[in-house]
Amino acid sequence: MMLGWTMRRYLLGLVVGLFCSAAPAPAILIEVNDGKKTEKVGGFLVRDDDTILIIRIRTADDREQDIPYPLAKITILHRLDVKRLGNLSRDDPKGYRDYAEKLAGEKNDPEAIHTAMRLYLIAAYLNPKEFGSSSLLAMSKLASKPAEARRCRALAFLLDPKASDEILKAVVAKPPPLDKAQIGALENFTRALQLYRAGRIPEAKTMVNREGVDQIFGKTPFKIDKKTFLQWCDNASCTTCNRLSGLVLCPKCNGKKTVTNMFGQPERCPTCNARGGVLCPDCGGRHVRDPLPEEDMRVTLRCELWALDQLGGEETSRKETANAKGWSAVLKEADRLSPVSRLSLETVTDIDPRKSRYRSGKWVEE
Repeated sequence: MMLGWTMRRYLLGLVVGLFCSAAPAPAILIEVNDGKKTEKVGGFLVRDDDTILIIRIRTADDREQDIPYPLAKITILHRLDVKRLGNLSRDDPKGYRDYAEKLAGEKNDPEAIHTAMRLYLIAAYLNPKEFGSSSLLAMSKLASKPAEARRCRALAFLLDPKASDEILKAVVAKPPPLDKAQIGALENFTRALQLYRAGRIPEAKTMVNREGVDQIFGKTPFKIDKKTFLQWCDNASCTTCNRLSGLVLCPKCNGKKTVTNMFGQPERCPTCNARGGVLCPDCGGRHVRDPLPEEDMRVTLRCELWALDQLGGEETSRKETANAKGWSAVLKEADRLSPVSRLSLETVTDIDPRKSRYRSGKWVEE
């Protein structure tokens, strides 16, 4: 199952949009040890008083809850230094560069890597002569897709008049080829994520339970497993209505299907049309909470993009087509050729380097 470039761009746009609309509180990942077992907890830091962390998490019934965690019983795996981000200024491009280098070391934290990419880009934008080429080369090593890495190296070459063309020949690590069994499991994994996003929860659960899909979860660079995904599916199901019918008791007749008219005679309930129930006001009879949790959607989209890259996506498909038909045939079949975007610091990624000020959890222009 291969999805085209249009769909991949759409998914990437959703990911970027979710980043831009993230909660103001900084994300944090901790490991809790109660003496018997350890577990990882991810959420948003509400308060830190040096002895207790108050972290806002989602409960099993999809509500937000602020929970205290004594510092003595937890290990902070990673969190963004919001104070440091807030102190960054256009007058000090090196400050962006220095924090980017620190965050770049957090290989297992997607948010840290995304923030590092942003800070590298801002440093390059503010001082292209000193930090342009080197920051873009650093970004090319963090890029999640080969095409993005190539764009970063190409712009690094353009910004440095002394750069060698060896920059352009750098090899991007590719995932090892998948065998047929893995490809099938990866396609089912991708489909399960898509069904979850579409609110087709029972189908998503069926797909994720197919053979080999549980092993794919362990290969992703994100903190999710099959058990977590199934819990998301359970949390997404509406608990207000009957999941089979999507109805709740009619408030007019209380499920009796009839009401008493002004003459004291029973008649069909006009509210529910004698069905005894009405569509659930929380889910509209779809049996799914709307909207799905933002953080769950964010990780789902990241995993889906990762899976599409493993499968090869349109880029591999295009190469195979070109090899089979020849480029002249491919060009003749095309209705038109899309114009090539000008390569610049504003277009090399989906991040806007002009938004260099961190305020209340968002990046804004100064």
